[in-house]
Amino acid sequence: MPVTEQQRPHRRQTNLSTLTSTHLPTFAALLLALTLLLPACSNTQSTLAWNQNFLVAARLQDTEQFDQAEQHYKYLREHAPDQEKQRDVDFELAKILLQRGDKQAALQAFLTLAEPRIQDNAGSKSLYEAARILAESDVPQSLLLYQKTITDYPEFIAADFALSALRTHYLEHKQYAEFLQVLDQLFPSVSHANLSNHILFARAKLLEEHFNNDNDALIAYRQLYKHCDGCALADEALWQMAHIYIHHQHWQPAIQILEQLAKNIEASWFVGTYNSPRAGDARYLLAEINLLFLDDYKTADKQFSIYISDFPNSTRTDDAAWNRVEIQRLSGSDASYQKSLERFARDYPESRYLRTIHARSH
Repeated sequence: MPVTEQQRPHRRQTNLSTLTSTHLPTFAALLLALTLLLPACSNTQSTLAWNQNFLVAARLQDTEQFDQAEQHYKYLREHAPDQEKQRDVDFELAKILLQRGDKQAALQAFLTLAEPRIQDNAGSKSLYEAARILAESDVPQSLLLYQKTITDYPEFIAADFALSALRTHYLEHKQYAEFLQVLDQLFPSVSHANLSNHILFARAKLLEEHFNNDNDALIAYRQLYKHCDGCALADEALWQMAHIYIHHQHWQPAIQILEQLAKNIEASWFVGTYNSPRAGDARYLLAEINLLFLDDYKTADKQFSIYISDFPNSTRTDDAAWNRVEIQRLSGSDASYQKSLERFARDYPESRYLRTIHARSH
C-alpha cells in the first residue's frame, strides 16, 4: 500500500526529477541525492524512485546530453533493484554509443546484452538493434538476426518490428519466393505466440498479391482464421477472403462471409459499442452487392436500413440513406420516391445529396 503524506517521515527527501542544473552542478551531487533517497524508502518506494530517476536520465539522453545521461545511467545501474532494470540501463548505454556514432561498439554492446538469451525487453530490443546496424554492412547476417529476434523473442514487440523489417527487405527486392520460404521456416517456432498470426497473414497476402494465387491465398486466410481464435486478424482474414470471392464474382460465399462479419457488433451499457472494425464495411458491401450486381433491390434496401440502424454516426450513413432513395426511384414507384426524397431532406439537412434533390426538383 502506498505511504501517505501523513505516514511519510518528515525528514526531507531529494528526488532527481525536481533537481535543475543549478541544484545539481556535479556528479557528486547526484550521488548524494540518490544516497539520501534510496535507503530511506521501502522496496516499493525505492523502485518507484529509481523509475523516476531513470526517466530523468532518459530525458537527458533524448536531448543529446550524453555525458550527463551516461553518468546517471551508470549510477542507476549500481543501485538497480533487480537484474531486469540493470539490463534496461545497459540497453540505454548501448544506445548512447550508437547515438554518438560508434556503431561497432554499440553493435558489440547489443550482442553482449542479447547473449545469453534472457526473456526480457532489453534482450529482444538489443538483438533487433544489432540487426539494424548490420543491415548497413552485412545484409545476410542482418536478416538472420531479424529471424533470430522473432524465434528467440516471439512475445516481445521487437519481434513484430523484426517481421516488418523482413517484409520490407524482401518485398523491396521482389524476393517473394525467398520471403515465403522464410515465413514457412519461422512459423513452427512461434506457433504458440500471437506473432504467428501476423506471419500467417503476411503469408496469405504474399500469395494473393505477389503470386496471384487466389486458391492458395484462400487456404492461407482460412488457416489464419482458424488459428487466430478470435484475434483481431480473424476478421481481416474473412475480409480478404470475401474480396477474393467478389473478384471472381462468386457471390454466395462472399455474401456468407460478409454476413458473418457484419454480425460482429456488440453493445454494452458499461463500455458502449465495441464493433469489429470490419462490421460496418461488410454490411455496406452486402448492400452494394445486392444493389449493383444482383439487382435485388429489396435485399439491398434492407441491408442499407440495417447499416443506418447499426452505424448511425458513420460518415457513410447519409450515403446509405441516399441509396435507399435511389432504390425507390429504380423500383418505379414515383409516390414512394417523392416521400423518400422529403424524408431524406428532413433527416440529413447538411448532406451533399441535397444539391441533387434541388436539381431534380427543377
